[in-house]
Amino acid sequence: MWPQAVREKDGEPLVLRRIVLVDGRNRRMCLLTNLAAPELTVLEARELYRRRWDMEVFFRGLKQTLGRRKMGSAAPRQAGVELDWTMVGYWLLGLLLWEQRRQRGATTQGLAWALRLVRAAVAGRGDKRGNWARAWSRLRVDRYVRHRPKAARHWPHKKNDPPCGMPQLRMATALEIRCAQELARRKQVA
Repeated sequence: MWPQAVREKDGEPLVLRRIVLVDGRNRRMCLLTNLAAPELTVLEARELYRRRWDMEVFFRGLKQTLGRRKMGSAAPRQAGVELDWTMVGYWLLGLLLWEQRRQRGATTQGLAWALRLVRAAVAGRGDKRGNWARAWSRLRVDRYVRHRPKAARHWPHKKNDPPCGMPQLRMATALEIRCAQELARRKQVA
């Protein structure tokens, strides 16, 4: 990749490697990296992408489910304390879910469900019979087979943009290769 603006400033081209991953549902994902093959294997790239996705889910839970897009405090020090306590709450909800999964197996219920149960317990509501522990014990794996992805019913303005698809790539032209070689030669001399 060598944009014209970088080329005009005698900047070096960025040599990229394309890694195509296929998930369990035969969907293709394209990752671009500047690491060569010995430095990063396909399996390592897959694991890094999975970990990155886990972080995205974490930030979504923090911003949307816990409603912490921004801190309410005016001063930086108080905002830091507010964020610290938000993280403590997030971790406690995560520990509650983890304990439930450990006792009863995997569950599809997540952070929002746990937050609703904890808020109901704090308000003294529990479940319909007033038993919070019973409501918590009903966290379980869905028994039905989904025919389409889960979607929020209360989200009225969904975007229906088509996925971007695989990137369109082309090989460097002979002129671009000569320019890059000349630039590399000049940098070695300097």
